[in-house]
Amino acid sequence: MEQVSPSGHRLPIALLVALAITGLTAAAFYGWIAHGSLMMLTLGDLGLSGCL
Repeated sequence: MEQVSPSGHRLPIALLVALAITGLTAAAFYGWIAHGSLMMLTLGDLGLSGCL
């Protein structure tokens, strides 16, 4: 009798997790590029920009 290896089910899940992490990283990077200067100006006004 053949037994199905459970590792065959891990590949699609690992790919989905990797895709989700890549998507979140890309969204965060885009947000930093689009709004980074505004964030730095706001933190500078508050006196908190030295910790970045």
